[in-house]
Amino acid sequence: MNAVNESFVMTKHAQVRCLQRGVRTADIEYLLAHGKKIYKQGLVFYVMLDKHIAQRGESVRHLVALVSHDQHVVTVYKEKNALKKIKRATKHDLKKSSWMSPVAAHG
Repeated sequence: MNAVNESFVMTKHAQVRCLQRGVRTADIEYLLAHGKKIYKQGLVFYVMLDKHIAQRGESVRHLVALVSHDQHVVTVYKEKNALKKIKRATKHDLKKSSWMSPVAAHG
């Protein structure tokens, strides 16, 4: 595992996803510092809001990080309507949703 900053650690899975999706560590650090936190199903979703994009640039647009209770970044992805989808998603939706599935990420 790799430390993102002094508080968060990247899992191997998150590191692989960042490489696959072209997400830089600096962008994740910015997201974790400035993104909106949504507590859902024992996890924390960090979602980048539009008001913070101008300060960092387009690389953080639609960026989402899923963080466990022990401060491990589980995965990172981009989703256009993430805030709305995460807020309305049920536990069942989060497990079966195509917007978080590995197949959708590669498509």
